[in-house]
This record gives sequence, C-alpha cells and structure tokens, in this order.
Amino acid sequence: TMDVYVLIDAITRCVSSEEKELCKTGELALGTIVETAATIVGDREKASELPLFEVIVDKLCGCCYERAWFAKSGG
Repeated sequence: TMDVYVLIDAITRCVSSEEKELCKTGELALGTIVETAATIVGDREKASELPLFEVIVDKLCGCCYERAWFAKSGG
C-alpha cells in the first residue's frame, strides 16, 4: 500500500539528512524493519528477498546521485 512508500520515503529522508540525530533515527528504523522481517520470515537471507527491500535499496541508491554530500552519505 501507499503507507509503506510513505514510511520508506521518510526513512530515506532521515538517513540522507545532514542532521546526525535524524540519521541515527533512520538507521534504527531500518534495523527494526530488517529484524522484524527476519523474525516473520525465519531468517535474514529470506527476508532480504522481500519486495520491500527492493524498494528500500532503490530509494537509498537514488540518494547517491544527489548533489549534497550528506545525501550521498545516506545512500
């Protein structure tokens, strides 16, 4: 649903922010998503194959093409 995309966009903005605290919060959110998915699916490798992570990786890789260094750092 669209709620997932909103969540991923928010996390991407946090991770690629110039503010250190937002970066830490975004990293914590990503870690929570990974651990939750791994718990539900059974292991991290299977969880990494979920379509959700394809969207997350796509968004984070997109940060690498931004002008600002902190956005690239987030990517």
